[in-house]
Amino acid sequence: MTRLSNRLALAIALGGAAVASGCDTLGNGRALAASPQALTEVAVVGRSTREDVRRNLGEANVYTFANGAQSWTYRETHGLPRFVQFVPYLSLATLVAPPRVTEVAFLFDAKGVLVRIDRRG
Repeated sequence: MTRLSNRLALAIALGGAAVASGCDTLGNGRALAASPQALTEVAVVGRSTREDVRRNLGEANVYTFANGAQSWTYRETHGLPRFVQFVPYLSLATLVAPPRVTEVAFLFDAKGVLVRIDRRG
């Protein structure tokens, strides 16, 4: 019986450590830490360029459309680390604590001028 309780205690400790350490960020985090008002000061729709955003916020995940327009995404995920989904029984914790995603997306036209800013999460 003590062997079972030791395993249970170990599983709970690993689960707690996994919950405490779960964070995944795409980009340097400056775009996500900024308030919506601060973002509009850093990147002005209709005036800012790709280089302005890169200089102020760093590298992003870039998707280029066929017409030359680009979408730049900065994303941060808080939750359980990805390896948890592969651990038996511990993966059930993802049902109780789903990841929380914060995302800031910038849309640039083919000339490289900022067209739109979206913040989700």
